[in-house]
Amino acid sequence: IFDQTLWGLANGGVLFSTVVGDYLFAHHSFFLFYPLAAIYEAVPSVELLLVLQSVVLGLGALPLYWLAKDKLGRGLAATVAILYLLYPALNYINLEDFHIETFAVTAVLFSLYFIERRKHLLFFLMVGVTALIKEDAALTAAAIGLYAVLKRRLRIGMAAIIIAAAIFLIATKLFIPYFSQAGSFETGGFGKLGNTPADIVRSLVTNPLGIAAVL
Repeated sequence: IFDQTLWGLANGGVLFSTVVGDYLFAHHSFFLFYPLAAIYEAVPSVELLLVLQSVVLGLGALPLYWLAKDKLGRGLAATVAILYLLYPALNYINLEDFHIETFAVTAVLFSLYFIERRKHLLFFLMVGVTALIKEDAALTAAAIGLYAVLKRRLRIGMAAIIIAAAIFLIATKLFIPYFSQAGSFETGGFGKLGNTPADIVRSLVTNPLGIAAVL
């Protein structure tokens, strides 16, 4: 599915997916497919996607090690990083074909590292990357902003929530409806957060702790 869509983008347009019988973008906002398509154009290979996924997931061990080193020391931090790399669930998602959602694991870990180190520009970059992976990943990005608020970085955290909410609205009000035959975004998978994209964003801002209940 992903290979076909990336091939279409790399060759000048969004290709109708014969696998799902629809445009893939009619269901999810995979914004990162656009820069990924540039790489795919240079090396049009399914193997490239699988290798890239493995590398990205592996890089998640770095911020985890750095975070753990500050609290536990180098020895235990190395153990934490190794356990991360050996974690069965992580290896399962890596072996289960290519899914760009897996990139969120590493993006979230780098976000947490950068907020702890007060590297705010890089923090915002990683929050943005997380939100651009997929529309529901934008909710995860908003949760990272909430974490920053709880760390008493009110302005930084609220700015991250606003960035995530803006990307979510663009995805659900503009991007997905543009490709969807129904001309709208289905919100059935978001539970009590709301029945429309606007309701979901309102919940993120007015009741961010409600995200935890849904998750």
